[in-house]
Amino acid sequence: MSTDGQPHILAIGGGSFIPDARYGMSPSPLLRYAVDLTGQDRPRICFLTTAGGDGMEGIGRAYAAFSQMEAEVSHISLFPMPNIPDMRSHLLAQDLVYVFGGSVANLLALWRLHGLDEMMREAWHEGVVLSGQSA
Repeated sequence: MSTDGQPHILAIGGGSFIPDARYGMSPSPLLRYAVDLTGQDRPRICFLTTAGGDGMEGIGRAYAAFSQMEAEVSHISLFPMPNIPDMRSHLLAQDLVYVFGGSVANLLALWRLHGLDEMMREAWHEGVVLSGQSA
């Protein structure tokens, strides 16, 4: 959670990751800034790839990229079923939630179906930093 007591949403149009020969992609200074907003030395970061269809390849690339940061990383997938039984508690326990890009229409439909839209709003109000690119 943000240590300055202010809710933060950092919207990024692109450039959260830079190409990396070893990991495929590495966190950019913009993404590192989102992590800095948490004020934590080892933040809990949860990422969502709903907008891209929760493909295992994308999830694997995300873990490889986030593994380069001093962080505790997790993800929420909605395909084929939610991988986290209590998504609300999981999101509220995070310092940063990062959303990957893709189809905003599909993301919103699924989030609303699962109540994730309201959970994200609650997490933001509780001080969890929300960030992401594109979607």
